[in-house]
Amino acid sequence: MNFTNLIFNNSATGILVIGHIRIRYGDDVLKHLSSFVLSEIRKEDIFAIWGGEEFMILMPNTTLHMATKKAESLREAIANFEAEGIPQFFVSFGVTSYRTNEIWESLLKRVDSALYQSKNAGRNRTITLI
Repeated sequence: MNFTNLIFNNSATGILVIGHIRIRYGDDVLKHLSSFVLSEIRKEDIFAIWGGEEFMILMPNTTLHMATKKAESLREAIANFEAEGIPQFFVSFGVTSYRTNEIWESLLKRVDSALYQSKNAGRNRTITLI
């Protein structure tokens, strides 16, 4: 069994959401972002920091439409997020769906492409690739 099959429990409806935040203000922003995202996603979703400025949400057993709606609602909420001592910050999202028996590298390449398109289109937006 490959890694993606393990993560998505052989589900044909697994979704990978990857986000990018430009960290100018240190780890406090990342801590607040992490706490906020964890409070907004489902129990079965997996949230992880991916590199210094990126994070991902693995969403098994959901649809591409539902995951895109979740990414967009997170993006909007984060843009309006307020915490003392934390400046306003924005995120860009890329969303794609897992294909049955797809290898991790292929899934990651596609979602990274969606994120790249999101950042190049002006940031603070969500791009979904099928």
